[in-house]
Amino acid sequence: MVPGSPRSNAPEAPAPRAVPLLGGARLPLAFILYGLACYAIACGWLVARPSLLLEPHLHPRVVALVHLLLPGFLLSVTLGAFYQLVPVVLGTPLPASLRALWFHFAIHVTGSATLVGGFIAGRFEWVGAGGLAVSAGILFFTTSIWHAFLASNRRDALAWSFPLSAS
Repeated sequence: MVPGSPRSNAPEAPAPRAVPLLGGARLPLAFILYGLACYAIACGWLVARPSLLLEPHLHPRVVALVHLLLPGFLLSVTLGAFYQLVPVVLGTPLPASLRALWFHFAIHVTGSATLVGGFIAGRFEWVGAGGLAVSAGILFFTTSIWHAFLASNRRDALAWSFPLSAS
């Protein structure tokens, strides 16, 4: 509105319903900080042992480094971003309880740490258990995102991008 112009008598459009941040944004931040910690550990590991880059690509320590970067860093930051954005963009809270979402965080941290530790120690039963835990967490995550999408009224391209990319 230009200063000095008369006010319009038209009613203002109602503000969209605000959805509170998930757990006060603590849960998304926990995922993101865990991912950044994994990234810092991977960088520190490479600084301490640069010869790791010269080892064969199927060496257990190289595979452990890759799993520290992918499920540890990249997947954690992605999960945190999803848990932050989905309720805001879709305008509906996630259907899972906050306790279940924190349990997902605990499963993810435990699973990815067990996965990396199993590769370092050469204990492939740990690798299997860690991979199973991370996979179970992703299954829970995907169903939560689909439930939130189906509960919302929004059906544009941005809304569809969440459940499709989570799948």
